Amino acid sequence: MKKGSFEKDFEVGLFLEEALGLKCDVAQSSYRKWGKGEVENGDFYQIMSDENFFNWYVYTRSEYQFFESAEVAALYFMKYYIKWSGLGKPKPF
Repeated sequence: MKKGSFEKDFEVGLFLEEALGLKCDVAQSSYRKWGKGEVENGDFYQIMSDENFFNWYVYTRSEYQFFESAEVAALYFMKYYIKWSGLGKPKPF
């Protein structure tokens, strides 16, 4: 466990569910492509939910979904959830 992180990744999903009211899961990948850059290998994390917000989030940040920690992924997920809510919860397309 890294200092300043949740003990288990699934706890990040539980935190988001409590904070936002969305059922969330943490997905892990062994690579990512960040923006227009090269493919990177490592451990990367994405927050997923089964709500309309997730479709909008993926559409809005299609090249910026996988982060180096589950906690940072959660912060961006929350930031964009607040933005999406302020926009009146638009559809992604």
